[in-house]
Amino acid sequence: MTFTAGQQIRLGITQADSAGRRWGYELSARRASAPAVAMGTLSSPDNLSLVLTSGGLQ
Repeated sequence: MTFTAGQQIRLGITQADSAGRRWGYELSARRASAPAVAMGTLSSPDNLSLVLTSGGLQ
């Protein structure tokens, strides 16, 4: 995907396995020309998701 600088994007994640005891997902915003470089800021609209940082990437 390609985004315009300053553009805010809202993403939705749906968990389909209602019987699962633990599950999760991973997402990071990175520069296409330098994948080790973080781009933008990720945030959660509620307390059901966490935004963690590791190695300079969210």
